[in-house]
Amino acid sequence: MGVLMGLYCAVMGLVYSQFAAAQIISDPADACSFLARNVLPVNTSEQQAVQNAEALEPVPTPVPVYLDPPEIIARVAHIPGAPYLTAVSGNTIRCVAVAPQWLLPLSTPERTWLILVGIANSQDPHTYHLLVLAAGNQLPGWLSGLTDWFGKRAAHQAILRSETQATIWLAQDHGGAVGIASHAILMLGRVPTFATNPWLPSLVEQLAAIGKAFTVPG
Repeated sequence: MGVLMGLYCAVMGLVYSQFAAAQIISDPADACSFLARNVLPVNTSEQQAVQNAEALEPVPTPVPVYLDPPEIIARVAHIPGAPYLTAVSGNTIRCVAVAPQWLLPLSTPERTWLILVGIANSQDPHTYHLLVLAAGNQLPGWLSGLTDWFGKRAAHQAILRSETQATIWLAQDHGGAVGIASHAILMLGRVPTFATNPWLPSLVEQLAAIGKAFTVPG
């Protein structure tokens, strides 16, 4: 865990149970159960993307992937203002949920990559706690500002790491993984909830993180 994330979690952990937990479903088991109960029907392309991602994820325990509407994802930890992709991470329970709005502009390989981003992020419980706080942020005064300042920077780091890892995993099955992931980012960049959200890194930063898959050992 980076220094920034450590400082953020140490400070915000003092107020976690009092404020954030009451706003959203913060318990990982309850959150995953809620997402599983409210899934949407999936089409052939979406199902193929999920199956591809599950086949490529080299994690000890398979991570369930759910297709949920944004109003359902908004009830669990998520990127503020963008309840379209989330990763729930507990000690033994993990899951990923994605909304159709962010899958719609993508091809099947690009959808696979986006789901892999969620799976990569599900391996980081510190990021999960950050998003619990951020999604339920009702803190007063300076605590709200602290959450915003530290949270955005820590979230950026976590997202960029996950995008690099997802590209590495995708490369096991696609020789053009960097191109697929880069095109996915450019297509998502046309979606207002993705392109203008300050909790997401800039498109330039995300494209650079994807390019690191060439140099980072897999």
